Amino acid sequence: MSRLIKGSLGGVGWDMLLIVPMVGILLFGLAGLYSAGLSGSFYTSSFFKQLVWVLISFGVVWSVGRIHPKLYEEHAYRLYALLIMLLLVTYFMPAMSGGRRWILLGSLRF
Repeated sequence: MSRLIKGSLGGVGWDMLLIVPMVGILLFGLAGLYSAGLSGSFYTSSFFKQLVWVLISFGVVWSVGRIHPKLYEEHAYRLYALLIMLLLVTYFMPAMSGGRRWILLGSLRF
């Protein structure tokens, strides 16, 4: 029995040995945040903020999964150079909370 589930991703399957533990860890972390308590409004709680980021990350994973692997192979060196450049940019950013590990774009910090 195959552990890959074929989807609408151009023949690329989802590896269940990767997906199931990942979702389990996510649910465990969300349960921990929820049990830590909801101080104030639900929409300002850490649980809600983390839930929003989890949903955004699933959308990003789905979007990146739709890209054909051949495209990654064709642009691997360019992507690698971009990531190294972004890593170097962090050394020139102002220190925040004692670390220079943030990239500032307006009011956003990455």
